[in-house]
Amino acid sequence: MGGEIVLIRVAIESSASAPELAARSAALLLFLGGLVGGVLRLARLAGAHRPTVQSDVAALERAALTDSLTGLRNHRAFHEDLKREIARRNRIGTPFSLLMIDLNRLKQINDTLGHQVGDERIRAVAEAIRTGDRAGVRLQVSHLVPRNGIEESRRCIDLVETAQGRGQDVAFDMHTRTFGLTNLYAALPAWALGADKQELEAILGDAARRGAMRTHRSILSAGNDWSRVVLLDSEAWPDYGRRDLASIADERGQDPLDAVYDLLLGGLDELEKLMVIIHAYSEEQQREAFAHPLCVPGSDATTLAPDGRLAHAFFHGAYTWAAWFWRFMVRDEGLLTAEDAIHRLTAQPAERIGLSDRGVLREGARADVVVFDPTRFGERGTVYEPNLLAEGMRHVVVNGVPTLRDGRLTGERAGIVVRR
Repeated sequence: MGGEIVLIRVAIESSASAPELAARSAALLLFLGGLVGGVLRLARLAGAHRPTVQSDVAALERAALTDSLTGLRNHRAFHEDLKREIARRNRIGTPFSLLMIDLNRLKQINDTLGHQVGDERIRAVAEAIRTGDRAGVRLQVSHLVPRNGIEESRRCIDLVETAQGRGQDVAFDMHTRTFGLTNLYAALPAWALGADKQELEAILGDAARRGAMRTHRSILSAGNDWSRVVLLDSEAWPDYGRRDLASIADERGQDPLDAVYDLLLGGLDELEKLMVIIHAYSEEQQREAFAHPLCVPGSDATTLAPDGRLAHAFFHGAYTWAAWFWRFMVRDEGLLTAEDAIHRLTAQPAERIGLSDRGVLREGARADVVVFDPTRFGERGTVYEPNLLAEGMRHVVVNGVPTLRDGRLTGERAGIVVRR
């Protein structure tokens, strides 16, 4: 090593617990061992295999500038980029501003749900950003806010902000509910979902195969909190409607997964009608996401109608999403002006998906126009009665045809399938 002595000083937080100190110390020793081994290997190869050395050095340099969790540029890369940008600005004599945000409060989430849960959400967003960047395409990250706390939300938003700051065309959206909606059978692994009715009945009734399914981590079990999962009304289990799965399992004297398997077994004839909601988001998460300039609201709902063939169909959010957004963000929280909120509901999403003739009031554009009372516009639909029209809406014109006049449906339908 040319007689040089390298001194490495390492500081580990004194507030860390004993297991944390042990884990960090072990990780540090592994890192130093790999570093020393890598340097010695490079020294051995320096003479006869210079191309290999150069390749190894390049790989080490890339690794040193890359965050191992997300695959994105790390803290060291940030400082190198910052140094270059400051030098460039000094050369050309233009102003330079820097906004630095530190998001380093993930411990509570990681302690309660595990590091793996938080890391998976962050890696997913990072992967989407990398894919969009490499493909050179516009990226819209839908339902960005993860289901495991505000700190993970902030870190995911930070990833999008960082990518957008580098010049990547990326934005995100979030739906307007504090809960998700899915089928109870989402608790099953793919191999069980692929079975026909008779096979599934045998699977659900067999203790050994139930045991094999228990290790499957589903959208229902991922949060490790069955009290967040609520069974909606159903003909198969009328007495359990609107109750959470933890209390149902407790009443039945069962493990929550066994209760789920039994509920599915008893509703095999109409599995698609066994629906659950998952209380997964907080108003704080919604507040921060929707206030961000890169975020637009999404309905995450099926288009419905209060009459005709769809009169008896339901979907949470179909009649509430825009009204909720206005009421919550403008009237209650005051986080957006009326103009900002209307832009988020109309022009901004239209621009994101490339619809140049919608979302704006101008000659030549589609005449989709609404007139509403800003002091009254709000949702009426609830968790258990979602199919209630919003209040405060006066007139709706779709493609130039009045569909709602003075709060009453006209019977006219002018909607069309939108093609790009």
